[in-house]
Amino acid sequence: MNKLNYDFFNRDILIVAEELIGKNLVYKNNKYIVSELEIYRGEEDTACHASRGITKRTEVLYDKAGTIYVYLCYGIHNMLNIVTGKEGQPQAILIRGLDNIYGPGKITKQLGIDRSLNKKTVFNSDLYFEENTRKFLFHRNKRIGINYADEIDKNRLWNFKIEEKELNYG
Repeated sequence: MNKLNYDFFNRDILIVAEELIGKNLVYKNNKYIVSELEIYRGEEDTACHASRGITKRTEVLYDKAGTIYVYLCYGIHNMLNIVTGKEGQPQAILIRGLDNIYGPGKITKQLGIDRSLNKKTVFNSDLYFEENTRKFLFHRNKRIGINYADEIDKNRLWNFKIEEKELNYG
């Protein structure tokens, strides 16, 4: 096992995202390949929860790299995010796909992830990431479900997804 450490996550989110796609997410000793993710970067990103500044909900985004941010969406879906970058500069990666499970709400429901993980870290919880020796092709797309964001933010290619054939045929 080669667990990803603080230095891995303590970099700009664009770098972390490109390197996190295809890594293993481990939760309660079960291992999954990160097959899709999205990034949300700073107060200037109108799709990011931090675009309105620090609130009780968003203060976790300003925490140390590797902090887990789980929030409730539409009152029913838990969404799993990992904070990256320097403390005080809000940015987080939303986990949208694991193996062939797509949809952040489906992931947390299937794995049993809830808000009890919020504000813990990937270094001191049952959830962490590790290296994967396989390499995957991925493509970048527009983020999903951010109709409320400004046009420039809607058009950013900040969704990363592994080609499904790569997961099936390696």
